[in-house]
Amino acid sequence: MKPEATTRTVIVAALDGSTATEQVIVTATRMARALDADVHLVHVVDIGASGSGGAASAMEAMREGQTLLEDTKARLSGELASRIIVHLAFDTPSRYVIQLARDLGADLIVVGTHRKGMLDRLFLGSVSEAVVRGAPCPTLVARAKEHAAVPEIEPPCPACRAAEEASDGEALWCAQHSERHARARLHYEVPASFGAGSMLVRPIP
Repeated sequence: MKPEATTRTVIVAALDGSTATEQVIVTATRMARALDADVHLVHVVDIGASGSGGAASAMEAMREGQTLLEDTKARLSGELASRIIVHLAFDTPSRYVIQLARDLGADLIVVGTHRKGMLDRLFLGSVSEAVVRGAPCPTLVARAKEHAAVPEIEPPCPACRAAEEASDGEALWCAQHSERHARARLHYEVPASFGAGSMLVRPIP
């Protein structure tokens, strides 16, 4: 009798030690909990950036990366029942993350973005962008919620937001915007009984 086939979900979370790392950890943890997935934490010391500092600098960067991975694994071990595996490498970050995801047959990659300035509003950052472009599976760019002002995007109506939260999403607009909305929109729902007893479908007499 053949053993039953087992499937596993694999998430690769890329940690670079920057301010974006915490959001990557939080996002990967939420996804792993929801999917009951194995989590592979990876930190890559950039072979290009470390070259000018010599061997001592590279070894220090590797030690810092190892500490980051071990601390994160210890933290997540108390939050997740699934397996947590760490990977430390001295390589080109985007290339290694993509290769690791391919080797593991990963289902999801989680990367971060720094959003340091104006250019980061247009590009995710060289590593994240390269991973998104070359990834063999879906890639999630983790970032904290923010609703910064954008010229083309108007802020949400406070009353509409309150109505949505109070109704748990059943009502999308406040009383004023239910009747008249500043922005043209079409929102509709198809009832479960559509096509069975609907006035749009009549039996032939």
